[in-house]
Amino acid sequence: MDAAWHSLMDVGELFQTIPPVHWAKKQLQPYAKYVQVLAQPALTSLSLAYAAARLAMRSGMAAVGGATSTVFGDD
Repeated sequence: MDAAWHSLMDVGELFQTIPPVHWAKKQLQPYAKYVQVLAQPALTSLSLAYAAARLAMRSGMAAVGGATSTVFGDD
C-alpha cells in the first residue's frame, strides 16, 4: 500500500514540474486560498445540516420503534 501511495505521489510531483502546470499553480494559489476561506462557512453549515438530518432520522426511527413496541406489546 505504501509503495502504491509513493508511486502516486511521484506522479503528482512529476506532473507539477511541467512548466505550464507549475506556472498555473503559482498564479492560482492566492485565489485558491480565498476560495477556501469563503467556502468554509458553507461547508460548516452543510456539515451541521447533515448532522441535524441524521439526528432527525434516528429520532424518527426510535419513535417508530417505540410506537410499534407499544402497539404490538414486544416488551
